[in-house]
Amino acid sequence: MRSPYKFFEKFCQRTGMRFVSIHSFRHFNASAMILNGVDVKTVQTCLGHNDITTTVIISYGHTNQSSYISIEFKMWGLLQPPIY
Repeated sequence: MRSPYKFFEKFCQRTGMRFVSIHSFRHFNASAMILNGVDVKTVQTCLGHNDITTTVIISYGHTNQSSYISIEFKMWGLLQPPIY
């Protein structure tokens, strides 16, 4: 059985979607949760971090809302197929 990484890489090739690591979706999900008002403790639980400090250090908890909006648009831009 192929790894999820290889499966997703192949999927991106077949669909013309620009490849981003699966881990990027984890960061995007965390950013989207905080942007939409989910508290850091809940994000910590969803991500499975044992210590809330880990969640905060990875920048989910200390940037302002406009930064998250910027990240969200950048991430969606990465997911768009390349224009030739």
